[in-house]
Amino acid sequence: MERARYEEKRARRQFDAVEPENRLVASELEARWNSALAQAAEAEARFVAADKTAEPLSEEQKQRLSLLSEDLSALWNQPGAPIPLKKRILRTVLTEIIVDNEPDPSTHRLRLHWAGGVHSELRVERNKPGHHRHSADRSVIDLVHELSKICQDKVIAAILNRLGYKTGQDKTWNASRVAGLRGYHKIAPFQSQDDWVTQEAAARELQVSNTVVKRLIRQRTLPARQVVEYAPWIIEKRTCCFRRCNKR
Repeated sequence: MERARYEEKRARRQFDAVEPENRLVASELEARWNSALAQAAEAEARFVAADKTAEPLSEEQKQRLSLLSEDLSALWNQPGAPIPLKKRILRTVLTEIIVDNEPDPSTHRLRLHWAGGVHSELRVERNKPGHHRHSADRSVIDLVHELSKICQDKVIAAILNRLGYKTGQDKTWNASRVAGLRGYHKIAPFQSQDDWVTQEAAARELQVSNTVVKRLIRQRTLPARQVVEYAPWIIEKRTCCFRRCNKR
């Protein structure tokens, strides 16, 4: 509510500061001011409603909260715990975070000051040259590296989207974005060679069903790699085990 009020006052000051002759700017600033007024009113209404609906905790609820406080990892990893709730928890238990410069340029040293008076330290790796917060996740890069052995960029994009991966800019994948990622990380494109095959191609080569191939992979008779769960299995066709299975 305080933030909404601040934004409303800021928008008003900007509107008051503009020259009346500059009608276009004045009109835009007036629209922003009206929007800030609406957001401030909405925040105040939510605050009043929350204050009215707040109820004291029962003894059972207090005990459950006390048990959760003794196992924060369970609370943190609960599927029903959304990101906004985790942020509220951190704002409640953390007083401040101090970043110290380190002689080692590869890491940051963070000093965490907790609400109870306890201090702890945390070391965080710095971004390497060329890396930033919009870079693709390492698991995506590894997955593209493996899939490029058996798939075209268009197929790789479909697999990444099906697995729920996004680009560094939080966009869905397409062939051109996959090609850009490959080029940046120097990953060779797919070549129509027989060195690597998918599970389905292995089944056709061995003249068996997919179920048989899955069993051979599970038994480690047929060496295969899977970068992440639910990703396609990557099988090197020239392995000795593959040739042995093929002869069988």
